[in-house]
Amino acid sequence: MNYLLLFVSFFFGIIFNFFYTLSLGRDFFFHKGSSAYSLESLSGNIFIETFIFVMLGIFFFFSFSDFSKKKWDISNQQEFWFFEQLWTYIKNFFKKYIYFFWFLFFYISSYIILKNYSIDFSYFIFIINSIVLFIFLINKKIFIIRDLLRVNTILFSIIYIAIYSLNLFWWKIWFFVVDFINSFFLLFLYIVVIYSDMYVFKKERLHSFFIYCFSVFLFFFLIFNTHFFFSSLSFVVSIISFFLSLIFFYILPELNLFKKNIWALKYVSLFLNYLWIISACMYLVFYGFNIFIFFILFTSWGFNFFIHQKFQNYISFIFWYISILIAMFSFYFHFLFFWEQKHIFFLIFTVFLEVFSIGLTFFIQLKNIYDYIIVYVFSYSIIIFWLVYFFISKGFDIFIFWIILLLLSLSIFSTYYKINSINKQNK
Repeated sequence: MNYLLLFVSFFFGIIFNFFYTLSLGRDFFFHKGSSAYSLESLSGNIFIETFIFVMLGIFFFFSFSDFSKKKWDISNQQEFWFFEQLWTYIKNFFKKYIYFFWFLFFYISSYIILKNYSIDFSYFIFIINSIVLFIFLINKKIFIIRDLLRVNTILFSIIYIAIYSLNLFWWKIWFFVVDFINSFFLLFLYIVVIYSDMYVFKKERLHSFFIYCFSVFLFFFLIFNTHFFFSSLSFVVSIISFFLSLIFFYILPELNLFKKNIWALKYVSLFLNYLWIISACMYLVFYGFNIFIFFILFTSWGFNFFIHQKFQNYISFIFWYISILIAMFSFYFHFLFFWEQKHIFFLIFTVFLEVFSIGLTFFIQLKNIYDYIIVYVFSYSIIIFWLVYFFISKGFDIFIFWIILLLLSLSIFSTYYKINSINKQNK
């Protein structure tokens, strides 16, 4: 708290000095005659700024001391409930978040000053990172410096995430050598922040938001620096997401540094898992069959099925089932679609998938009755969709229609039998 009070006093001391110099008609370097910064028309003396500074000082004195609580306790007075809540919000804001404005003003003013000397923004980031790291190395045990290092790292990593995203998905932005240096520098700063929290300040766990920012930056950093070597971005995203997801789920939680952040790491892992499935499926749809992508999807089947069985995560369950279907269709289009009468064989293959999906539920014990219902609904939807597509492209055939309807009736009966047997077991 002493550091926060010191910062507040320092911050408003600067404001007081700022108004004082402007009221004298001077610029920021105390040179006279600068009409652009003059406030003589508003204030010929320092009465207004002195009043502002004193009132703010009184406000902070009562906000950060226990005097106001002892002399004026309004917690038991219902008519002051609104003012009490407002007072609490204001106090929490100045206690927890006011220093973010200091960071914001620091970066904006530093950038404008360096911009006057024609220094590029990339060099500005490098200079600020170097200054912040130097300040941290001088005294690592001051928590404000630690917060400065953390906010600085997150802020510039978000900027580079935006640059990476624009380069990858929208339009190309020039990326210079200093930008590559800044990227590796930010990774190093993330490691320094983790070291500071765990070993200098002896924190039991890292902040979840910091882990999320680190994960996103690491993901885009790897994607951007490896996509030059591959022709397909979806291939790169699926590969990077695959390995990062496994690392965040199985390896990092075993380290002492991250034992208290297991759930944050698992959330990141699940998101990357869904991303790798989407990217792999996109690659199979637009670029055709690939044995390595097929292996990734095969791995995701076991991973997502395990996640659903342990945590009842139905998002993982749906991704598990959809990835199986897309992999099967990709296999068909790559190896079987060029046969003669390909529409007939495709309809037969779709019926086979529907029978296979329903038959699989008789051999694999799912955890909940809703799991069976999801599988059955997707199976019926697929066969109905492709049956309509077949009749639109080839014309209606009454004989094929009745055959498909017969098979569909048998599958419906089997699902009815399975659901009722499960209900009897649960009673």
